[in-house]
Amino acid sequence: MKYVRTLTSSEASAHFVLIGYLYRDEFPPMDKKFKVKHSNREYEARIDYKNRMWLGRTNTLDWKRGSVFQLEKHSTELFSIHQVMMP
Repeated sequence: MKYVRTLTSSEASAHFVLIGYLYRDEFPPMDKKFKVKHSNREYEARIDYKNRMWLGRTNTLDWKRGSVFQLEKHSTELFSIHQVMMP
């Protein structure tokens, strides 16, 4: 499963990725922690009740409005995130 998302200004400023309704079942349940890999580092993530995936502010992604991120599922508890385009 691959999920591509263009960040809105609120996503970029708060460092979350909104998970679309059609893809929500591919991710762990609400508030269950899981791993997301980026640039050979693993981050702990979770999804809240508004389907926002939070990675925390210590990650190395470039959070800007219009950036395009791709999430890829490797297992039920491991995903990767890549920035595929910058504004």
